[in-house]
Amino acid sequence: MTNWRTVLKNLLFLALGVKAVLSMDGLLVKGVLVFFTMFILYDINKVN
Repeated sequence: MTNWRTVLKNLLFLALGVKAVLSMDGLLVKGVLVFFTMFILYDINKVN
C-alpha cells in the first residue's frame, strides 16, 4: 500500500516550492504544478 506520509511530505515540499516561485510568471507556475501533479499521480498508480 502507498506510504501516505511520504506522499504528504512530497506534496508539502511541492507546495513550498510553488510558494517560493509565486513571484514568477503565474502561468509557468501553473504549468509546473500540473506537470508535477500528473507525475506524482502516475508514480502512485505505478506503485499500486
